[in-house]
Amino acid sequence: MDPSLLGSLSPDAVREALPDLLSRFVGDESEQAPSASLLRQLLAERTDAELADMLEHLSAVGDEPKIYRAEPTCQRLVRAWSQRLLTLEVIGVKHLVSALAAGPTALLGNHLSYFDTCALDCALAWSGQEDAAARIVAAAGPKVYADPFRRFVASSLNTLPVPQSTSFAHTEPLSPRELARRAQASVQTAHQALRDGLALLIYPEGSRSRSTRLTPFLPAVRRYLELDGLQVVPVAVSGTERFLPVDDVRVHPGSVRVAFGTPIAVSARGGREALDHAYEALSALLPEAYQPLGG
Repeated sequence: MDPSLLGSLSPDAVREALPDLLSRFVGDESEQAPSASLLRQLLAERTDAELADMLEHLSAVGDEPKIYRAEPTCQRLVRAWSQRLLTLEVIGVKHLVSALAAGPTALLGNHLSYFDTCALDCALAWSGQEDAAARIVAAAGPKVYADPFRRFVASSLNTLPVPQSTSFAHTEPLSPRELARRAQASVQTAHQALRDGLALLIYPEGSRSRSTRLTPFLPAVRRYLELDGLQVVPVAVSGTERFLPVDDVRVHPGSVRVAFGTPIAVSARGGREALDHAYEALSALLPEAYQPLGG
């Protein structure tokens, strides 16, 4: 579906079609009907005006290089839908809370699935840290907004569209000049967001790991870390590669682990050294099967 057409749907059409549409993305057929029932109930509680706002957001999210705040109806639906399908283990959330209290904070995580950011959001919300969840903005590549399902899930989160490295075959071909221009603009937007009290979530590998093991960080990520007073919190996610696999469009009910590590002060290290330190810290935080080979 062309995302621009979403804005032309009526609230009643959304109440009728959306529960069945989203439930088709559940791999366990026995969960499809209960999932649709839950979504139908939640949508019945939203006013026409709220659903119209949701459709307007969905039709435009990701189109401009700016921060998109989570759309309330999408967030309510995705969190409730995820709670039915997902079992979460959350470790070390105190590290993130302390970093946020101290000042500008960036999170660097491993990347396994398009569901990684949702898992982190749910981990915080279900741990009683909704204020922390509300401050996180995920740097998101173009494919996050590429189809209606991903766009709906992305709309439940705070996101910042960023250009993806042209070293990956699936990315839009850009000239070096245009890539540099877009990258610089996203860094500036991210730094302003950090100054404004938001926290930036980055996946420095640049793409989802196909082996589940942590892969090298892109050196250019250091530019996002070059801000006075910034702290970096490593966050290790495991299990999302089974919940929403790289080669599947459906989610599969299961367990996910989210672990936050000790904050790393950037000012004493500089962006490049902080990035290297974060890689080492994240490697140690991951279960053995997710650690880099030879690491």
